[in-house]
Amino acid sequence: TGPDDFDRYRRRLFCRVGDWAHLFFNSSSMRTSRSGFSALEVLLAVAIIGLAAAFILWPLAGFRDQQLLDGAAEEILSLLAAARTKTLAAINDSNFGVYVDANAETLTLYQGDVYPGAGDPNNQVLELNPALGLSLALAGGGASVQFKHLTGATLNYGTITISLDRDPAENRVVIIEPTGLASLKL
Repeated sequence: TGPDDFDRYRRRLFCRVGDWAHLFFNSSSMRTSRSGFSALEVLLAVAIIGLAAAFILWPLAGFRDQQLLDGAAEEILSLLAAARTKTLAAINDSNFGVYVDANAETLTLYQGDVYPGAGDPNNQVLELNPALGLSLALAGGGASVQFKHLTGATLNYGTITISLDRDPAENRVVIIEPTGLASLKL
């Protein structure tokens, strides 16, 4: 058992390891390397991204609708308040009112005792988003809310309802009191 025996033992060991190595590293059983992705891998990745986007964006659509309704209701309240304030301030010694055109989905702040028509340059027009619908229910009928000098009261009290065209159950109701004050129904 000299150094030559050790060398022989080592060579035999490496030969045996080499014999076994072909089982694990046989070139015929290994796949050749390739670059890129297969069509199946791409389709699977797109499907996963699509599902994730749907789960993330679905709640945001409802949030957008709520913001659209809330914004329109606030704009209508602001327009009604502006008409009442201008009447109380007796600007140009005149009354002011708001004409509601449910078909065109517009509200118009106008000066005078009656709505002068769409062409008046003094009108202030509020156009609703096309995704919204508008309905009106005023005491005594009509389509105008006219405010009185000194008190700011109106004979045309009632409600203005703003709703989503695709889901009318989703709506906001603006209540106009006989005192002329307007508020959002909760």
